[in-house]
Amino acid sequence: MIKYILFDLGNVIIEHVLEGKRSYNYDGRIFSGEKIESIYSLIEYEEFSKGNLTEAEFVGKFLKNCDLDLTITEFMKIYENDIKFIKGMKVLLKNLYSNYSLVLLTNEGKEWADRKINHLNLRTLFKKIIISADLHELKPARDFYLKTLNILNAKPEECLFIDDKEKNCKAAKLLGINTIQFIGLKRLKEELKSFSIILD
Repeated sequence: MIKYILFDLGNVIIEHVLEGKRSYNYDGRIFSGEKIESIYSLIEYEEFSKGNLTEAEFVGKFLKNCDLDLTITEFMKIYENDIKFIKGMKVLLKNLYSNYSLVLLTNEGKEWADRKINHLNLRTLFKKIIISADLHELKPARDFYLKTLNILNAKPEECLFIDDKEKNCKAAKLLGINTIQFIGLKRLKEELKSFSIILD
């Protein structure tokens, strides 16, 4: 019986932040989308997501390397302005909340995760939030899932994990965790029903 539904954040609950835009605007100034979005290609992004770098260290280095005329505060305002729910997802989470323990699992630097969580008030929708920076592990590492199960005091078969990345789902499945690869909201609802999940 499923007791815990574990959700990835980016491209599942919210649209991917800083992705696929031609340009970004801050206070009337226009910045290249390609340049802003290149922050993810910085080799330090993984270390930031593992909790080994602060937001100031990571973003500061990026801005210096890319020669962007932005302060860290200004860059993060652009970041926060791009945080949006995937359409229909908030309603689904509210419907699931009363019957299941909803858990958020995200590969993210601590400060960035907190910005997303606070911006959309996600603590009201999840019983537990687990961030890679706090675990010092990234999905799909086996230890990420083992630590998650330990934190929840849950058995793998009691959990249903939803992520957009196939490799993350495969790694969870190897531990006996039920999984759904997120393709879209309509498909997700159909697959949730196949696990006898109560949707309202």
